[in-house]
Amino acid sequence: MPFTEKKRKTQDINVKPLRKSRIFAPFRSIGYVSNHIPFDIEVRGTHFLVSTCVGNSFQTYDCERLNLLFVGKQLEREISCLKSYKDFMLAGSGSKLFAYKRGKIVWEIDLESSAGEIVQLDAFGEWIIATSSTRHVHVWKHVSKYELPELHTVFQPTANADVTAMIHPSTYLNKVLFGFSDGSFQLWNMKTTKCVYKFNDLAGNAITSLAQAPVVDVLAIGTASGQILLYNIRNATIIMEFRQSGRVLSSSFRTDGVPVLATSNHQGDISFFDLSKRRVQNVVYGAHHGSIPKLQFLNGQPLLVTAGPDNSLKEWIFDSMDGAPRVLRLRNGHYEPPSYIQFYGQSVHFLLSAATDNTLRAISLFQDNQTVELSQGSVTSKAKKLNVRPDELKLPEIISMSSSNTREKYWDNILTAHKNHNAARTWSWKNKTLGQHVLPTTDGTPVRAVCVSCCGNFGMVGSSKGLVNVYNMQSGILRKSFGHEQQSGKPVTSIMVDNVNRVLVASSLDGNLRFWDFNKGSLINTIDMGSSITNAIYHHASDLIAVICDDFGIRIVDVQTKKIVRELWGHSNRLTDVDFSNDGRWLVTASLDGTIRTWDLPTGHLIDAITTGSVCTGLSFGPTGDYLATSHVDQIGISLWTNLSMFKHVSTKSLRLDDITEVSLPSISGEKGTSLVQAALNAEEDEEEDDDILYTTADQIDGQLQTLSKLPRTQWQTLVSMELIKARNAPKEAPKAPEKAPFFLPSLKEQSEGLVSKLDETNNDERNRPKLASSMQTVTTRFSELLHAADDDVFFEYLKTLPPAKTDLEIRSLEAYPPYEEFILFINSMTSRLASRRDFELVQAYMAVFIKAHEDVLLSSDALEEKENVLNALKTWDAVQKEENNRLLDLVHYCSGVLSFMRT
Repeated sequence: MPFTEKKRKTQDINVKPLRKSRIFAPFRSIGYVSNHIPFDIEVRGTHFLVSTCVGNSFQTYDCERLNLLFVGKQLEREISCLKSYKDFMLAGSGSKLFAYKRGKIVWEIDLESSAGEIVQLDAFGEWIIATSSTRHVHVWKHVSKYELPELHTVFQPTANADVTAMIHPSTYLNKVLFGFSDGSFQLWNMKTTKCVYKFNDLAGNAITSLAQAPVVDVLAIGTASGQILLYNIRNATIIMEFRQSGRVLSSSFRTDGVPVLATSNHQGDISFFDLSKRRVQNVVYGAHHGSIPKLQFLNGQPLLVTAGPDNSLKEWIFDSMDGAPRVLRLRNGHYEPPSYIQFYGQSVHFLLSAATDNTLRAISLFQDNQTVELSQGSVTSKAKKLNVRPDELKLPEIISMSSSNTREKYWDNILTAHKNHNAARTWSWKNKTLGQHVLPTTDGTPVRAVCVSCCGNFGMVGSSKGLVNVYNMQSGILRKSFGHEQQSGKPVTSIMVDNVNRVLVASSLDGNLRFWDFNKGSLINTIDMGSSITNAIYHHASDLIAVICDDFGIRIVDVQTKKIVRELWGHSNRLTDVDFSNDGRWLVTASLDGTIRTWDLPTGHLIDAITTGSVCTGLSFGPTGDYLATSHVDQIGISLWTNLSMFKHVSTKSLRLDDITEVSLPSISGEKGTSLVQAALNAEEDEEEDDDILYTTADQIDGQLQTLSKLPRTQWQTLVSMELIKARNAPKEAPKAPEKAPFFLPSLKEQSEGLVSKLDETNNDERNRPKLASSMQTVTTRFSELLHAADDDVFFEYLKTLPPAKTDLEIRSLEAYPPYEEFILFINSMTSRLASRRDFELVQAYMAVFIKAHEDVLLSSDALEEKENVLNALKTWDAVQKEENNRLLDLVHYCSGVLSFMRT
């Protein structure tokens, strides 16, 4: 039946930050490595630590393996410069200077309000130097690491230009060399605050970098025109001169005995100059995508470290005969905001993410060193031969992606569709590389949607004209096609298959949702949504499909009945992505209106709505329900949110459509975020709880159900095996008498000589004489009191609190003499509990211990008339026991028969 579009009113949404999100708490952001701020290398003995800036924080890696060691605390403003100094990491942020130690802030200094923002940092000896945007130089003196640095002086260099570079020349005590944008550079004494010497050899050519050579008095000076000078500052003479393409952003000398100078430019190229031959040795084109603000050789090693705003950190090693470097280790991420994200497999270990930078990455949520880019082949070597950049040879942007980890060890298990590309490509998760199969559309039009079946055997490819082709993922052979007769000419927007490959569902821009018989290839049903379908996802556990339409609405379709069961309205702009929760109860949607909304599907209510100030372009709910991952239009990282409903009750009270909470995105350091452990340990209740509703747990849901106790299995198993446990723990032999008497007892000699007083003998006799009066007293325990009170519920709850040994002792201590009152009370209590169908296994264990402990009394032929009431109580127990056993056996046989019928 065609669906008639419902009329609705569009309204402006006023963001009202009324509360925190009910369901999601920001955890942290992943996928960041570096940005345009130059990194810093810190030497710790024989180890090197590299710190890269990532916005408002920084990350420190070990150069040996590029493992992430720690993340600095998040600052209010972005970091503008980094510099290692003694045991600290100095960071300039706005007008403040922060000192970190192992990622934690130790102290901070705030400049004057008129001083501007910190631009550059340098530190050596007892001096800390910072240049500001107002051309002022601030100098602090740091005598003790336990004290806050004292401001020594503030001055402004005489040059009427900006400070573009500064360096402390080796062996020059208290001296700093400043380079300016007008090409001049000056040597200043920090202690006296005087200009020692002015150099004017590069007038008009801005200085962009300064680097210390292994030789004293020699510096490498880089300029904006690409000119590199080896300059002797003692003699004020130029030793060598080189030139590269583009502005010189950074330079560094090798210090392992090979005379090589490396420089970088804003195009991502690295030039290497042989100083012994005074010529260019080689050039690495496209070493980074974009500029390289800094490069640096590790001291005494043939290793070069580079980083750039392309979100990558690389280590290059020089081990070839021609002196050309190769990448030894790297950490990188997307340098363009991700547009498509998806959890891989049935765990939350890895995220598959695609971006407009034409890359597909597997990002680890737990181990940063396991994050990799899926290889597209020898792109770099081909780019060198063709003299083009590697990005030009990569596949186009990914617009659709699907995966299945069922057959990941045997063949390709990831399928992607690329923009304006008429063939889908397979990928191997096992090898982390591009697969061997190319799956084209049979009509020659670009691929718009892909899908991999749950079994991993089939890959579906949807074309721009409404045709769906099914390929074998192992061989890449075309098996069948759908939609030849019903081809609408509109692009397929999504393809879905159920768990057992019986029904294939395809959506199209013509607004129709089509159901196909996967085996026969026949059309089963068609649902007209009344509006173009832009995307749809399938939740296999609940057989529900969420359909995103062009009219800003979401329709929920039941695959079994082929009907629309829910309609969700509330977004005021086009939806970008949608996903089910792991249990299928919630639906999370993102839209261009800047909101992320959570819907409760059983009730159809909006239960949470947040806005982050940045449009969410993609989202994925973790398969275990722990995390929600989101990507945003202006963020190269992926945001992780903790699902609070995993640890506490979440109110599902309906919200108004304009009741939206403004929250901040997760930070890189996890500052002010909520991890899974913190959420689990947080005992605070939600302020939005419904106070008028009291939730109680029913003791017995239904009288026809046989329930067990909540006690551990070992408690009643130990009780039944108590005699065996006592036998195993009994001593193997009798204790032996001590060879020597204790020192306080008299010896035989003392006794023979009569040295022991008669008073002691008298006292000993009195102490050893039994007290008959006390031995005849009757002791009443709590067990006996509750048994005689005839309150079965209270008595049984008390029994649950006793340890197995105490329970065994109490049952054995029942009065075993006429009129056997306690026997009768105990048996009747167990019978009543069994008839109420509660604590089944405990009742069986208690009766087993009772019969075994008192079988000699129950089976003896003495005083049969007095035991008649006991035997009647046992007969009643036996009747209830047989009745309950027969009832349970009938239910088991019934369920077994139904299952056998379903199998056939």
